[in-house]
Amino acid sequence: MSPTSSERLDLPGEVLRINARYLREFVEAFDVCPFATAAREAGQVERRVLLAESPGAADVVAAVREIETHASAVIGLLIFPRFAGSFEAFDALAAAARTERGSDCPFAFAPFHPEAPYGTQTPAQMVMFFRRAPDPTLQLVRFDALDQVKGARPDKMLFDFSAAAWAELERRDRTPALSERIARDNFARAHSAFERLRAVLDDIRADRLKSY
Repeated sequence: MSPTSSERLDLPGEVLRINARYLREFVEAFDVCPFATAAREAGQVERRVLLAESPGAADVVAAVREIETHASAVIGLLIFPRFAGSFEAFDALAAAARTERGSDCPFAFAPFHPEAPYGTQTPAQMVMFFRRAPDPTLQLVRFDALDQVKGARPDKMLFDFSAAAWAELERRDRTPALSERIARDNFARAHSAFERLRAVLDDIRADRLKSY
């Protein structure tokens, strides 16, 4: 019996291909992240595809701990192509995993989701636009890397993170309203190229829907 199309599909490979399009054509092409290109070229990005449909916090923590073993990893991406829940459900999963992992975790967590709700009226609303990855994805960025970027180019910080992550950054550096400045700068950047940004995301999503 010949394999079905679903059996022939290399799902993890396709997920990584679609994610690579998102990183290259959206994140890097529009210079949204201060270390995306350099980290990729230096081999400092670790990506994992997790195929569970209903992952628990323990599953996420296990993957986070595995990436922690890679000392060179500045950015980690945990991609969940079969997660069918809402952004709110995925955000809750990320929060539970962050709590279970503990305060000694070297990474800031940022959940991304194709249906992340966003608005265009304020910087705070626009933050979620940049989190509309083609698959639910938990992004990990080392606090040490954030500290370096914050000192060098505070206008180019990567997206936005959880309240806990910002609290840790503010504890290390008392610069006032850091997260507000970053949201404001990203707001201006998005409005200067919003239609192009949205078109790229739509094209990548269409590719994803055709592929798996």
